[in-house]
Amino acid sequence: MNTRTLVRRSLAFYRRGNLWVVLGCAVSTAILVGALVVGDSVRNSLRRIVLDRLGRTEVAMVSGDRFFRAEVSEKMAAGLGTEVAPSLLARGMASTQGGRHRVNTVQVVGVDRRFGILGSAPELYSDLPPGEVLLNRHLAARLEVGAGDEVVLRIENLESMPRDAPLALDSDTSVARRLRIRAVVSDTEFGRFNLRADQVSPLTAFVSLDFLSRELGLEGRANTLLFAERAGNPLPLEEIEANFAQAWTLDDAGLYLKELEGRGVFELRSSRIFLDPAVARAAEGLDPEARSILTYFVNDIRVGEKSTPYSFVSAPGASILPPDMADDEILVNSWLAGDLNVRAGDHVELTYYVLGPNRNLIEEASSFVVRGIVPLEGIYADRDLLPDFPGLARI
Repeated sequence: MNTRTLVRRSLAFYRRGNLWVVLGCAVSTAILVGALVVGDSVRNSLRRIVLDRLGRTEVAMVSGDRFFRAEVSEKMAAGLGTEVAPSLLARGMASTQGGRHRVNTVQVVGVDRRFGILGSAPELYSDLPPGEVLLNRHLAARLEVGAGDEVVLRIENLESMPRDAPLALDSDTSVARRLRIRAVVSDTEFGRFNLRADQVSPLTAFVSLDFLSRELGLEGRANTLLFAERAGNPLPLEEIEANFAQAWTLDDAGLYLKELEGRGVFELRSSRIFLDPAVARAAEGLDPEARSILTYFVNDIRVGEKSTPYSFVSAPGASILPPDMADDEILVNSWLAGDLNVRAGDHVELTYYVLGPNRNLIEEASSFVVRGIVPLEGIYADRDLLPDFPGLARI
């Protein structure tokens, strides 16, 4: 018996087992091939979604409720050698036909031609008039509208002062405008733009960046920078940060210096009222003679049955106060002393609001011993100790 005969008879004798082996190999191969095909399809689908969401955007810089000059993008584009598109992101709601169709959560994006370049559709986003809007196809479908129709867009106001800050105003400051739909943009025309890693398509309305910033009282401002990819030369974050450090100014951080007339000193203020701790530390490190000042609104200053409502209390730093002044001591000016008939050594009680859970105001009280009475002149009559609180005025 030769080898060929032995193999043929062996296969015939074990034909049932061999058949199951062949079938098992065939099924396994089909599963592996199918998995590879599905995986490749899913990968391409996810890649397509990312490209629709971000276009040519490689890096995005989002400042949220802090607003920098949109012109910063021009300086950074020149320094980085790539397109940089400023945008203003806000939230809003849209309605049509007198409220018959309404969408309560809309992404509102202020854009210009540079935004369209990143989405490979510059002609769509160029020269948007103040009275026109672009809707992505998902929002247009929900509202059942098309090009030429009108939509009422209500945009939530963007505040530079944090809503969770003490004394922040809590009011409806939205802006409503009736706009004509210039076009409905598809996903491939950057209509699916979204900085969140979410496969759900956002409902987006695109308006002119200049129009949106003016309507929200933030003319010339933006809160987002989109950096286009650089062909063959990726953008490292370190290079972007270094370039931004050269392009930004105090104004872009919501800070400004005010020279106090006749004193030869400058005061650093913030559009957010309260300086961030990091900013305060950096400013104090620039000058050993710099001092921090905290001024706060109190509801009432009381001595017995007498009280003076709605006043400001300042903590101007150790250079103004007696060096041995204790934490439970206070200086009052001559006007307040006369109004309350208070003298050194008397106890005064201050009541004031602090921010509690869910932005609820909780009234608290603290008691102080009057250390002394100061004249209403010089530093003790300095109006610059009081920042510009929204809704409150000096008298």
